[in-house]
Amino acid sequence: MNINSAYQLAPAGTPPRPGHVGRHNDTEQLPDAWLDYGQDDPLEAYRWISACAACGIRPVLPPQAKSVNCACGSCGPVGQSIVEAVAGWNASSLSMPQSYRDLPFFHLADLQPLQARSHLIGLVAHLKREHAKMAGRVDRKLPVSDLYRTTLEAFIAWATHGLDLIRAETAGTAAESLAA
Repeated sequence: MNINSAYQLAPAGTPPRPGHVGRHNDTEQLPDAWLDYGQDDPLEAYRWISACAACGIRPVLPPQAKSVNCACGSCGPVGQSIVEAVAGWNASSLSMPQSYRDLPFFHLADLQPLQARSHLIGLVAHLKREHAKMAGRVDRKLPVSDLYRTTLEAFIAWATHGLDLIRAETAGTAAESLAA
């Protein structure tokens, strides 16, 4: 996914960098590969809803929903967006467990937990700086695409969810080590 070229936030004259979130004014030094989030659209949250832990069925998400509700009656936490609702459902005990390696974004599948954690911490910081820049543009009454804003917020939600999954997975591993 290419936030900068798809949603044009970069200053006029700045060429888009395919596969990368804009770094035109950043002083951070994230590896270029970290700024390639993959080809999936983070706003298509319905594609990544985990199955219900109570009944095993994957809930259907109605358009504009702010929470995931299963037909069996399980109701997930309310989010400010569809993405937050799905991430909240997936992180809750109401859904089947999920691994950070299964997230379709950020190329985490081959990373060990500490590597993935470091990767996501850097990305969350980067995305939040981009969000702050966007807010500054809004404050200065400069145009900002709603699609750019929602996509940026979706990537922040998915990256934060990834950190939660790593935390849960490593906590489970630590508990298993202590029990052995």
